Amino acid sequence: MKHFQSMREAESVFKALSAPMRIRIMEVLYEEGDKKLDDIARELELTNSAVSMHIEKLQQAGLIDIRTVPGKRGNCKICKPRYESFMIDLKPKEERRDYYEDDIPIGAYHECEANPTCGIATLQGIIGPAALVLLLCAAFFALCQKIFAARQSCRICFLLL
Repeated sequence: MKHFQSMREAESVFKALSAPMRIRIMEVLYEEGDKKLDDIARELELTNSAVSMHIEKLQQAGLIDIRTVPGKRGNCKICKPRYESFMIDLKPKEERRDYYEDDIPIGAYHECEANPTCGIATLQGIIGPAALVLLLCAAFFALCQKIFAARQSCRICFLLL
């Protein structure tokens, strides 16, 4: 099963399935299994070029896989559905971002200071009780001083309160 977390993410699937003939192609593939492009064209009474165009759109949307195998006269393409089902979340999930993260390159800073609550945290929240936070702030400040002295890059994550 393929899971799309928004309608925007599934847009290519919507576009691919907007043509009735592509839906029919998918139905044939699900009913009868892997099929050669020539067999699909014959069954749906379409030209090979029309089927190729529809198959290409379905492949671009990630709905089918195509493999090439040697045939009687050259190579032939075999189409196979990629997923048995897919799910689309119609209501977008709110992205919660309670932190700020940045890379500070060498030479782009000249001092470092951390004050309580300094924002030392994981994605789940502030680390430990207040005393531990103060201790971590002091350790963070010492680390910043060492980084500044060594002129190294520093990755910092600040909790937005």
